[in-house]
Amino acid sequence: MDHQIFLMQNYGGISRYFCELLKYSESSNIDMTCSVKVSSNEYLAESTKFNYIPKPNVKLKGKERFLKYISESYTRSRLRNIDVFHPTFYETYHLNKLKKLNIPYVITVYDMINELYPEYFSTTDDVPLKKKKLIENADRIIAISENTKNDIVKFYNIDPEKIDITYLASDLSLEIEKSPDQKLPEKYLLFVGKRGGYKNFYEMYQQIKEIIQDTDYHLVCAGGGRFNTNELELFKSDKTLKKMHYVDIKSNQILKFLYMHATLFLFPSLYEGFGIPVIEAMSNRCPVILSNRGSFPEVGGDAGLYFEPEEENSIRSVVDKLLSNDGLYNSKKSDSFKNATKFSWKHTFDQTVEIYKKTVN
Repeated sequence: MDHQIFLMQNYGGISRYFCELLKYSESSNIDMTCSVKVSSNEYLAESTKFNYIPKPNVKLKGKERFLKYISESYTRSRLRNIDVFHPTFYETYHLNKLKKLNIPYVITVYDMINELYPEYFSTTDDVPLKKKKLIENADRIIAISENTKNDIVKFYNIDPEKIDITYLASDLSLEIEKSPDQKLPEKYLLFVGKRGGYKNFYEMYQQIKEIIQDTDYHLVCAGGGRFNTNELELFKSDKTLKKMHYVDIKSNQILKFLYMHATLFLFPSLYEGFGIPVIEAMSNRCPVILSNRGSFPEVGGDAGLYFEPEEENSIRSVVDKLLSNDGLYNSKKSDSFKNATKFSWKHTFDQTVEIYKKTVN
């Protein structure tokens, strides 16, 4: 595996995915390694297997370009005596070297958001072109949901037989609990992640702001960056500012605590390739409200409560339904935990190894 995602993410679903594969390989007969040279990734730091330099926390012109250059050079230097190469994101720097050495590669496709919602991305964004090239030249393709597989076939006319589905998972068990540094309200709804574009946060906020205004419920937003000036002005004008809270996700302990004590989890995103937060919430018995698009019905199953993004006040009506019905609420808590047990990183690892073997053969 290469360095890419560990240079890009300190936290995040993709880096967690690769760290889990690496972790499970340590107790198997499969020798997995990662060509990481520079990183500040918190998940990677949990392993003692890798020696790398912490990413410099200084603002220098051209720093990211330089770190990318030395990381790519380091990875290319290690492309020998391996059976399979698995890039962690969509850069194509390795293609010529792999072809020259006749080394097969597997690419994981996480979603098709750029292709489905180009209006939310810069016209200079070259990720779709690089992704397309990698998909078309890969020996095998891993899709993290059936929906993602269907989108790959739809957009790139790829033979479905070339694509394997491997679900992701969550390791936020119920066993450990640690309170965040800041005091949280007694009753709160939870939102996790970035808030812009297709994440649909602002539409969700408009639909539930009366609940925040008129009841004891607060809204906690975790990760995705602190509230910006425009958001603070919006909350102030709506008189919700004192009931809007931001929590920085500094550890899995904090994230776990947030899920465990939330009344419900809101995931209004219009599309995700899988949606790890859905399983994170469910594994902590937190009822989940999410859109009926993309992979969500596939991942959330009967345990999720779904809204229709095209319908006015659809989110609000589902929230009201859940909060006003104790029987429904308790059944969704139970159903959520049962659904989450269907997904495990060990199963993800075992399936991935089978895909590697298939690639070599």
